[in-house]
Amino acid sequence: MNTPEIEKYNAYKKLMRRKRLLLLSSVIFMLIFTFILNVLRLPGFILMGSLAIYLYISMFIFLAKNVCPWCKLPFFLFGPRGLSGDGIHFFFQKKCINCGRPFYEVSR
Repeated sequence: MNTPEIEKYNAYKKLMRRKRLLLLSSVIFMLIFTFILNVLRLPGFILMGSLAIYLYISMFIFLAKNVCPWCKLPFFLFGPRGLSGDGIHFFFQKKCINCGRPFYEVSR
């Protein structure tokens, strides 16, 4: 592979790490915050509000960096005509929804 192609695969790996971090950090945040609320005996709506704010901010940060290294269009959640996909597809998606790259799986 040539150098620009290696750089694109490195950008792809970084994008996959960001997605994994977003998914794991929200679960960890919820578990830790639930424990804190139970210790302090506070109501559950505080958890829901803080979790909603956390997810709102983290999704904006993630979607700001949601760029395919090959076609420079959004990698996740938006199709070729700008239509949104289902939310479950986001968890398992490993190829760009616009150009379909990478053509083969990249090892970690």
